[in-house]
This record gives sequence, structure tokens and C-alpha cells, in this order.
Amino acid sequence: MLLTLTHSEMLKLWRTRAGLEPRRTDCTVERVEGIDADTIIEPRMRAWYLHLLDTAPAELLPVDDAAASISLAGGCGTLPPHVRRLLALRLSSWSTTAIPASAEHAARIAALARNPYSAPGTSQPACTVAARRISVAPWHTGDIVVMATAVSDPGPDTYILDESLLSQIPDIFSQQ
Repeated sequence: MLLTLTHSEMLKLWRTRAGLEPRRTDCTVERVEGIDADTIIEPRMRAWYLHLLDTAPAELLPVDDAAASISLAGGCGTLPPHVRRLLALRLSSWSTTAIPASAEHAARIAALARNPYSAPGTSQPACTVAARRISVAPWHTGDIVVMATAVSDPGPDTYILDESLLSQIPDIFSQQ
């Protein structure tokens, strides 16, 4: 089940994992020195979440249709800033969906495209994503993106993830 947590709710979970919660409100302690734990936790929390968006199974993350925010010209384009990972793409002239290949497979796809018998076609299109650049084949003038399933970042103030991923919150203070 996907949970939607605010920044403060996620921070409270991280503080609990670090042993800084629950707070003792039944006593008073005065201290002159100390550290701002939230300043240490917040960038690590954000980096952890972005890593999850990039690597965790898509079914445990927020997935949406980013077709409206992706435009291609001449068979190339760039992922919008909020899209962390493109999962599937379909153009108006294609009869099926393409699953994006990684940068490592781009050279093989380019080699296949040079041969008219193995070149991608509308029934077996190709799509690669490397360094946030999208390349597709075949490309026809007037093609538009009709479907683009993607893992998206909801922004720094919202965390959407499956509750099973919460067990992966690191104990950041024991790693010192």
C-alpha cells in the first residue's frame, strides 16, 4: 500500500529510527552545546528517497503518466525534471509500447537500427534513456507521445512510497 507522508512526518520517522524520538516532555534539561539533528538528517533523508525512486521496484513507488510533459523532436528529447525513471513509452504511430533500454544497450540498438531487417519498427519500437536524454526509433514527423509511464518525484515536501520501504530507513547515527 502506498503511503503519502509530509516532510515532517518522514522526518519524525527518521528521528525515531535514529533514537531521537519520542521526545521526553515530562522533564526539563538545559544544555548550551548540541547539534541540530534535523540539519544532518534532512539531506540524507532526501538522498535516500531519490535513490529509492531511481532503484526500487516501480510497484512500490509513485508511478504516473508523464506523456504531457515529454516532447520529442527528430526522435530525441529530454526527461522532465520531475521524472526520475521512464518505465514505458508509446508514440502515436506505434502499435505497441517500448520499454526503455539503458545506456549500456544503446550501442546494440543503434547497430540493429542500421540493418533494415533488424531496425525497430512500429510493432517493435526502441527507446533508450541515457543521461536524461530519450532516443526513440522509429520516428515519424508528427509523432506525439501518447503514453509515458514514469516514476516521478513528488517534490521535496512529499514522500510517496510503499510502507514496506520504510524498513530500509538507515540508522544514520550508528554509521559514524
